[in-house]
Order: sequence, then C-alpha cells, then structure tokens
Amino acid sequence: MVLYDSVSYSAFGHLYRNDEWLTEVVMAVIYNHLGVCGLKLWKFACVAATMVSLALALAETGASRAVQSNPLGVVALAIMPQIQFRPQLFTFMFSAQDAVLFARANMPMARSGRFPRAGRRRLPGTSREPATKRRATG
Repeated sequence: MVLYDSVSYSAFGHLYRNDEWLTEVVMAVIYNHLGVCGLKLWKFACVAATMVSLALALAETGASRAVQSNPLGVVALAIMPQIQFRPQLFTFMFSAQDAVLFARANMPMARSGRFPRAGRRRLPGTSREPATKRRATG
C-alpha cells in the first residue's frame, strides 16, 4: 500500500489519498468473476445509468421533450471521450443521480402540474389556424 506520492511532480512526498478506491474494488471484483466482458458490461451499465438519471432530472423540470433533448444530447457528446476512464464513470453516475435528487427537491411546481408547459400559452391576438387560412382584415 502506497502512503506517500512518489510519482507526481507537484505533490511529491505528500500523503497519497486514493479517492477512487471503492471503484477500483468494484472493478477488481467484476474482473475476477467476469473478466474483460464483465468490465465492458459494467461500463455500459454505468453509462446507461448516467443517461437515464440525467433524463429523469431533466423530466423533473417540466420542460418540453424538445427542450430536454438538447442538454441530454450535449451531455452524450461530452461524455463519449470520457467513457474509457472507468473510475470516473462511477463519479458521473452518482453526479447524475444527485442531479435527480436536487431536481426533485427544487422543482415542486413541475411535479404538481402548475408549471407552465411549453406551447400551452398563446400570445394575445394569435389564432389556432395556419397563416394561410386566416382571413385578411381590412
């Protein structure tokens, strides 16, 4: 067990704290029982849990699905290069689950149905008919 950092230039000789030890234990157990395929499945499960948790957090806002899909797509693109770093996937997954908890705690109007949904309000003087069917006023 390493107690002092002997690799890092900026923290050489300082106390070494491994903040990802639990992830490494989980990965070691999965690798011992299921091998490389198990690690691939675990990685897929972490990414799927992250994306589902983010979708749930966005759904708590009460925004339309079109508005919700934009940040979800940006997160999907941003997470793609990070998928290869397995210990960070645990952090992403738990951060997304935290976002669900924060959204549920801070969006009571969206859950109660009192939140104004996109597309439900119309500006005064607008019609439901397409512009081509409107009668000219003169």
